[in-house]
Amino acid sequence: MKRLVDWLKRRNWRSLLREMAILAAILVAIGAWQGRNLVGSGGPAPALALHTLDGKPFDLASLRGQKAVVAFWAPWCGVCKVEMPTLNALAKDGVPVIGVALSYPDVASVERFASEHDLSFPVLLGDERTGPAWKVDAYPTLYIVDEEGRIEHAVVGYTTGLGLRLRLL
Repeated sequence: MKRLVDWLKRRNWRSLLREMAILAAILVAIGAWQGRNLVGSGGPAPALALHTLDGKPFDLASLRGQKAVVAFWAPWCGVCKVEMPTLNALAKDGVPVIGVALSYPDVASVERFASEHDLSFPVLLGDERTGPAWKVDAYPTLYIVDEEGRIEHAVVGYTTGLGLRLRLL
């Protein structure tokens, strides 16, 4: 820790701020490039009527009147595994979170993933039409759907809890 403090003392703060601004711009540009093909903001969310892991029907339209996070993931996706605690925390705080499993070899792999991560939100079993309808071609892909069923935000890749909470405001 002392080495970090000494390094910070030697740094020119303007230079450090400039480097941080450049890094932030690069990250924003990468995020925009990753999300370039997603369903556009402001438009209606595609239909999402699937079955949960326990076989119950679920329709995204049932969440009208509430903002919701729709998270598309795959059981083999390493970044998805890292993001699950963030989604669990949101769900435990009362934010409607819907997980949609795609690109899975069998239902058992989805069940295992959900169990290993102690998911506290519904997990839907996506089918061959789900990914294309939502333009999901990378994992994780997250959409924030507003109270009227429109896409408010779309993100590809890891998103921090703070980032998700800010998008939900």
